[in-house]
Amino acid sequence: MEEILEKLHTFFDVDKLIAFISGYLKKPVILESTECQLLAYNSYSIQQFDPVNQQTIFSKECPGSVVDWLKKTGVIERLHKESKPFYVSGHDELGFNRRVAVSAKHKQEVVGFIWVQDIEDSLSQEELQFLHEASFQVGKVIYKNKKQLEKKEGKIEEFFKKVMDDHFYTEEELKWEAENLSIPLPAVFTVMVVHAADNKSETAEDVKDVIRTYLQLEDKVNHVYSVQADIVVILGSLSDRHSPKATAADVIAHLQSKAHAHPSPLYIGMGREYRDVMKMSTSRFEAIEVVKAVKIVGGQELIPYDYENLGVFRFLDSIYSHQKKKNDFNPDLLRLKEKDRDSQTSFLKTLEVYLLNNCKLKPAAEQLFIHQNTLNYRMKQIFEMTSIDLSHFSQRCELFIELMLMKKDQ
Repeated sequence: MEEILEKLHTFFDVDKLIAFISGYLKKPVILESTECQLLAYNSYSIQQFDPVNQQTIFSKECPGSVVDWLKKTGVIERLHKESKPFYVSGHDELGFNRRVAVSAKHKQEVVGFIWVQDIEDSLSQEELQFLHEASFQVGKVIYKNKKQLEKKEGKIEEFFKKVMDDHFYTEEELKWEAENLSIPLPAVFTVMVVHAADNKSETAEDVKDVIRTYLQLEDKVNHVYSVQADIVVILGSLSDRHSPKATAADVIAHLQSKAHAHPSPLYIGMGREYRDVMKMSTSRFEAIEVVKAVKIVGGQELIPYDYENLGVFRFLDSIYSHQKKKNDFNPDLLRLKEKDRDSQTSFLKTLEVYLLNNCKLKPAAEQLFIHQNTLNYRMKQIFEMTSIDLSHFSQRCELFIELMLMKKDQ
């Protein structure tokens, strides 16, 4: 055993370390982060892995249903509290075979989870002791790698903040510093901004970690950093044949699937794609313009993520500033707002949905969950109370914009 442990402590590469542990135990081994993201795995054959392990390998994270079950049964809590290996019962419906689990620790901090799939013979006491000793070496390697990565990422983050702040006067100056820091520059890129509605930096950090983990940052041209309650995501490709917007769509879909993990609404904007790295700040500014529009209307339902498709919404902030300065608010909408407040009606909402559906009764009524006759009656009341005339396209546009601005004012 001493000889084996001595050899164990010569490994400082996490993949080789897990391969050594798997080889000694002759069982499949999975290493995950404390967020249940895949860090490393090893076995003689992929067929040895049960369905849950296979899905973890393919998707690079433990299935959500399994994570929920592990939390519910107290397994995750035990991994944070106990240092010695323990058995976890299987779950046939989930495709989860019996395992031995142990946390990877360094300096009393849990930095990962080690899962050893139990095939045929159970682990002997000697093997369990080996796994216990190995868990500390794994923890040390994860911790060391994490610190090295944080140090490197700090320099990269500082560089891209300078790029975003237009610190570089020439492209040559920018490329020289990138080369000096060994930072590959994308051939094509877009910048995405994710804003936490609660304005808490803690929420932003949590969301940033979710994005970073999902991207894995393997190609080294995607970068994530935070500025107060905003997360700035640079999505790039080393080949201009690949559109970073496809990656952005995947990130957005992933964030939506994880909505339960961040209860505060997220406002998301994406700038145009560029091939000139000096345009990176421009793409970020465009993404911020989308986020501003989402803030004004109070949600992403009406606002596209992509600045390229923002249309008239890109002018909302400027129009609102002008409107506020001149104290120029639509008297008809103010009248409807007052009526809604005094009589508990919903004329403003009705008008908004009616306009959104291009003044068509059937789809508007369906969206409002009312009968077409009821909608017709409401619209008749609106016309009687106001001077609104929806026969003119220009007034329909003006009313819709002013309705969006009224949401900001509220």
